[in-house]
Amino acid sequence: MPVSGVNSKLREMKKNPIASMKTNAGARAIRRKRCALLVTNIPNPYRIPQFNLLSEEFERNSIRFIVVYGARGYRERMWVYDDSELKHEAYFLDERIRKSAPRLYPGFTRALVRFSPDVIIGNGFSLATAKAAMYCHLTNRGMMIMAETIAGPNGVTGVPVGLIRGLMTRQARKMLLSGSKSREYVVSLPFGGRTPVETGVLNIDTRVFEALGERRQIHENRVVKRLLFTGYLNKRKNAQAVIHLAARLAKKRSDFLVTIVGDGEERPSLERLTVSLGVATFVSFVGYKQYKEILHYYAASDIFLFPTHYDIWGLVLNEAMASGLACIVSDKANAHVDLIQDGVNGYVRSFSDLDSVEALLLQLLDDPERVYKVGKTAVAFIRDHASINKSVQIISDSVLEELENLK
Repeated sequence: MPVSGVNSKLREMKKNPIASMKTNAGARAIRRKRCALLVTNIPNPYRIPQFNLLSEEFERNSIRFIVVYGARGYRERMWVYDDSELKHEAYFLDERIRKSAPRLYPGFTRALVRFSPDVIIGNGFSLATAKAAMYCHLTNRGMMIMAETIAGPNGVTGVPVGLIRGLMTRQARKMLLSGSKSREYVVSLPFGGRTPVETGVLNIDTRVFEALGERRQIHENRVVKRLLFTGYLNKRKNAQAVIHLAARLAKKRSDFLVTIVGDGEERPSLERLTVSLGVATFVSFVGYKQYKEILHYYAASDIFLFPTHYDIWGLVLNEAMASGLACIVSDKANAHVDLIQDGVNGYVRSFSDLDSVEALLLQLLDDPERVYKVGKTAVAFIRDHASINKSVQIISDSVLEELENLK
C-alpha cells in the first residue's frame, strides 16, 4: 500500500477505532502467531515475574503475549524496577509516573486495534476491562478477567457497581479468581453464576523467600526475639495495634524488638505514639524498602504481625509464610481463609481483642521451637499450594483452551 494510503488508514482508525475493529477482523488469518493480551495498571515487583513466566510459556506454544500497562507508575507506589526486568513484551499507554493510579486508560482501544489480540485478560473490574469486554463483544474474541475483588469492608457492594461488574463477568469466557472470598463475591454478582470460574491462590514469586525459610533455624539462644510488621502506614493497615502490643509486652518483659517496615501518612503519629507509650526503645521504624531489600528483615525476624482492619488479600502474608515466620494474622485479612490453618501454619486472631493477641505472643516468645515448627509448616504450605508456577499454569491453560475454542 502506498504511504499515503497507510496514513489515510491510520487517520481512519483514530477517528473511528470501533469500526476499525470489525474491519481488521480478517487480519487474524494472516498473522504468524496467535495473540494473548493482558491489561493492567502499572508494573510491580509482584507481577513482573508472573508475566515473565507467562511469556515463556506462551512462546513455547507459539503465542504472542503482550502486557499493556496504563502507566509507568504512580506516586503512591514507590516501587523501583528496571526495564531489563520486563522479559515480556510491554506496551505503555502512558510513559509517565502519574500522580494517581490509571483509571481511564486513554489509547487502550487504539492499542487493541493495533495488536488485534485473539484473547484478552483484563486485570480486575477496571475501565480497561470494560473496554476490552466491548471490544470482544464486537469482534467475537475471547475475554477473561483475572481478579481478587471481594465485597467492601462492610460486605456490601452498591447496586450500580455490582450490576456493571456482573455484566463484565457475563461477557467473560472465564473468571480467573484469587481466593475463596473472591469466588463467593463474583458468583453473587448479577449474572455471575453463568461464567466458568477458575479459583487459585493469589501468589507471588516466593522462591527467594522460600530459600530463607528453608535455611531458618531454631533461635533457642536468641536473647532478643524479633517481631516484624511490613506495609503502608495508613489507618487501614492498623500498625498502631502493633505499637500498643509492644507497650503491653514491655510491662512484662524486655527481650523483644519490633521492626516496622513501611512509610505513609500515619508514620509521624505512629512515631509519636511510641514515645507517648514509652516504647521507643522497643520499636524501630526503618521506612519504605524495595522488594529485594525487605529480604533482610524477613530473615532477621521470628514472628510476623498482620493486624489490618481490611485487606482484599495481603501479599505480605505470602512473603512472611514463605520466609518461615510464625504469622499472626487479622481475621479481616481475607488471605487467611486460603492460607492459614490456625495453630498449624500460622494463627488467626481479631486485633480488636489485643488481650488474645498478647497472650499468644507471650506464649510464642517463650517457645522458640513452636515458632520454628509453625514457620517451617508455613514454608511447605506456600511451596505446595501457592507457588507462582501454579498461577501461571492456570492462566496459560485457560488461554490455550480458549484459543482452541476460537478455531
